[in-house]
Amino acid sequence: MYVELVIVFGISPVKLPSFRLRIALLSALLASSTLISFGLCSWWLTYQAKVSRLDALLKGILVTPSLQNIRRSEDTSLGASRR
Repeated sequence: MYVELVIVFGISPVKLPSFRLRIALLSALLASSTLISFGLCSWWLTYQAKVSRLDALLKGILVTPSLQNIRRSEDTSLGASRR
């Protein structure tokens, strides 16, 4: 029957690679996917940490002058009321 299928449909017999080769390829695939996933995860966490640090720095720069202006205006108003 196999010979008939080969002749009629042109199916060539495919020999599976050895078990040792399949295990080696599977372990290489598993190891590479693990390394890639950990690399992407660490890149994402580093990126988020840098963005958070930059956000905090910008908030500090933007918020501090406005608070100083409020304190100055309070000081001047208190100073004016004391006179």
